[in-house]
Amino acid sequence: MALQYFKVVIAASACLFDVKVSVIGEECTESQSTAKAFQVCPKTAAEWATAASKKGCHHIKNSCESFEYHCVINTWQNETIEVCSNVINIVGKVCAEYSFGGRRIQRNRDTKCPTCPFVYKSNETYKCTFKITLTC
Repeated sequence: MALQYFKVVIAASACLFDVKVSVIGEECTESQSTAKAFQVCPKTAAEWATAASKKGCHHIKNSCESFEYHCVINTWQNETIEVCSNVINIVGKVCAEYSFGGRRIQRNRDTKCPTCPFVYKSNETYKCTFKITLTC
């Protein structure tokens, strides 16, 4: 009985660890040079494909696991950023953000996003509606 309990705890811990890694994301140093403030993120899959083609992430030399087009908020939620970076799963009905300090896409736990799916790919934020807070 004790051995079975031990196996369950290890399996559950392994699952939790995998989720945490995919939610946090990996540093992608080349992403920082591609990050630019952007007026309005694409709102449909077609607009997204057009913006991604213009950005040309696939043509930029990088050592990242995946180097895809993103349009997300910044950490302070006052600007949208167009950037090429690793794709991660965003979990928990929150917005994806680009962290300049971490040079990565990550979830912004402070932004509640009722229109976001519970889990979505960070390079599919057109599925969400988010507002930025402009400060003077």
